[in-house]
Amino acid sequence: MALLNSVMNVLKIKQEKREKFKHEAKSLTKFIIGFLVFSTLFFKPFNIPTGSMIPNLLIGDFLVVNKFSYGYTRYSLPFGADIPWFEGRIMAENPKMGDIGVFHNPKDSEPFSILGIKLWDSAKDYVKRIIGLPGDRIQMKKGRLWINGKQCPIQRIEDFPYQERSGKTVMVPRYLETLPNGIQHTFIKYIPFGEARPFYHDPEHSTDDTPEYVVPEDHFMIIGDNRDGSLDSRYMNDKVSFIPFNHLMGKVAFVFFSTSAKWYEFWKWFTSVRFERIITIPQ
Repeated sequence: MALLNSVMNVLKIKQEKREKFKHEAKSLTKFIIGFLVFSTLFFKPFNIPTGSMIPNLLIGDFLVVNKFSYGYTRYSLPFGADIPWFEGRIMAENPKMGDIGVFHNPKDSEPFSILGIKLWDSAKDYVKRIIGLPGDRIQMKKGRLWINGKQCPIQRIEDFPYQERSGKTVMVPRYLETLPNGIQHTFIKYIPFGEARPFYHDPEHSTDDTPEYVVPEDHFMIIGDNRDGSLDSRYMNDKVSFIPFNHLMGKVAFVFFSTSAKWYEFWKWFTSVRFERIITIPQ
């Protein structure tokens, strides 16, 4: 009888473990499905890996991207899944000049397929400021931004502490710029105006002096707030140019977490938290 009870107890324990595993697996599945639905339809987390949007977005900022700001495209789906019947953009809303957007760069993507469905490498997502809408004429002259034939006013404000690649922190000039629609934002420029190096692919121009570009229909032009450290539409090369509207994923809503630690230094994330940046809206 004792042996039988022992066997029954073992079987009962195994059954309880199976039930517990099923319950946990079911809960995890619900969480994953819920997260995918939430991130597909509403918001997407995004981490800033580069300094192209300094001083408004810093390396180590974790953002919430509002996907329904501009409506939905297939790039709103996880990894930009290529669904044959999902073309264009539904519930479309046009971006505004000055918005900070997140998008898939069609010139810097590496498509791959799983089970016959084409996917896009999400590591190729970019975040920049929209400065040109369809039909706008955009040009840089001696480091100053011109839109539709008019120079955007700037005002010198307090310097920004900028960390160089060597790790040394230097103070660099910061400016407040006003766009034609009245939107104001700041940018930094550590190379004197008009002295940026010429492009390798176009020695007659640079990020400080470009031709006048006319933004095509259903496209927009983007720029980084770190004017001397951003790969953006000023280059017009094989890496980036105008951005198709359908590649726009959403608008940056707010910073929900920020740390000065490297992304792989997870043990430093909380000891290096920038508390002053948590739940802030970048301008």
